Amino acid sequence: MNLRRILAFFLILGIALPAVARKHHAGRHHRRHYHHRPHYCVTYEVMPGDTAWGVARMFGVPSTHIYYRGRPACYRVKRGKYKCSVKFRIGRTLKVCADYHLAPYYKEYYVVRKHDYPGKVARRLHVSLTRLERWNRYRFAHNRKGHLKLIPGKRMVYLKRGSAASSSIGAPFRGRLVNGVQLHSGPGYHVRCPAYAWGTNETIHSILNAIACFRAKHPDAPKVVIADISKRYGGKLKRHKSHRSGRDVDVGMFAVWGNSETDIPNHRPQDLNIPLTWDLIKCFVDTGKVKMIFLDYRMQRRFYFYLKKHPNLIPKGHTLNELIEYPKGKHSHTGLIRYEPGHRSHFHVRFVCPKGDGACRD
Repeated sequence: MNLRRILAFFLILGIALPAVARKHHAGRHHRRHYHHRPHYCVTYEVMPGDTAWGVARMFGVPSTHIYYRGRPACYRVKRGKYKCSVKFRIGRTLKVCADYHLAPYYKEYYVVRKHDYPGKVARRLHVSLTRLERWNRYRFAHNRKGHLKLIPGKRMVYLKRGSAASSSIGAPFRGRLVNGVQLHSGPGYHVRCPAYAWGTNETIHSILNAIACFRAKHPDAPKVVIADISKRYGGKLKRHKSHRSGRDVDVGMFAVWGNSETDIPNHRPQDLNIPLTWDLIKCFVDTGKVKMIFLDYRMQRRFYFYLKKHPNLIPKGHTLNELIEYPKGKHSHTGLIRYEPGHRSHFHVRFVCPKGDGACRD
């Protein structure tokens, strides 16, 4: 009899302990995500056919960043697998959060016109056909092929994405860009490759301010050539180690014989137009947003002796030794203007992280 009781005790213990461990692990994981809630949130109203994975994919965040009534709607059970404790009912209001600014979605209505069909409306509204039919599946009947039978004069609902502040995620050499702004050619400057001219709001604003400052001093100077900034969504850019998060820009320098207004040729130090190029660099420094500038060491030497003769051209708040790395050695890593290989034909400006951008890293 005692043996049976002992066996029954160990059997119950073997069933109960793993269940308690699983419950403790799930609860611990739930609390961990809850206490590390991201800073920036937008409101989202559940649409027909929405799932946690679908909403997370729309915003580009993990499912654990969707909240309902202050608590996470989903938690991670194990790597790559999530479990949701909240039902995604139509009309329910959720909060989607991230460590950077998210662009919200707004509910809009479209009045069906004569001769409209779902594919035509989807192209007109710039949304996918699958999503449009999913959002309106309770508003219209379906034909034999499963598509909506549109009725002229009746309203269709769809989601339109709004704009949000741009965010520089991560470091310049390992990061990405969210909600970037594109720089186009304008009066007094030329963008060499618009596809690689995406940056944060602050970066584009600082570039335009620097160009305006230079143009005010030299209205008859050749156009400023802007080379690469970042791709639309950041990430690796060919021929560059950095330029991944929308805070780096390559700017062409001026030669004594004049400049090509569409390209950046390699210059010899003796061919560089020192006064004109320095005024452009000084305009960037005067924005107060520059983290550092990369320039060839032999070019630094020319600027160093030029500023020694004209100390009044040194930007306010800087000394010559603090401003230029020369003559402390090309690997001293000091000064606002520093050496980096491959910067003979242009100078490379890196801007500071935007204020309030918690995901940005210097």
